[in-house]
Amino acid sequence: MNIKGFLPCLLLFGMLITISSCGDDDPANSFTYNGNTYELTAGYLSDVGGNLNNTHDFDVFLVSSGISTTGSVFTGMGELIYLDLNTSSSAGLETGTYNWSSARDAFTVVPGSELFLEYDLSDLSGQQIRFMSGTVNVTVNGSEYTIDFNMESNGSTIAGSYTGPLQNI
Repeated sequence: MNIKGFLPCLLLFGMLITISSCGDDDPANSFTYNGNTYELTAGYLSDVGGNLNNTHDFDVFLVSSGISTTGSVFTGMGELIYLDLNTSSSAGLETGTYNWSSARDAFTVVPGSELFLEYDLSDLSGQQIRFMSGTVNVTVNGSEYTIDFNMESNGSTIAGSYTGPLQNI
């Protein structure tokens, strides 16, 4: 095969590899619950303040496209994941694994964390699923966060991931 015949084959091979690598069975910025996958489109961070044991409380909200915010008020209908995280720094979330705990120690996720599923914030209707255990892995890289979570509620798993900025509210 001469170079003229080789070049189109090489280009076609490269395109096939690119196209085949785009498919992903577990899309980023989503979570699964009871066999269904839900998309997450935005993330928010609220600095709640210091705890009595010199740790710091930050609330993370991960939302679907139907939910928006004005200031710290959420409106709309869709999915919202609320994670009550505690760190050792008042400067912000820290990279690390946050484990389920009833105490607000550093690197903990605490009760009150929950999933709002098909939830209408205008009349507070829909499913509210309280987490009972789990872990949250946080990676901070400048203004970009990766939040991987694996939570449990009454024998069901809620697992997912969000990568992107967290808007301060």
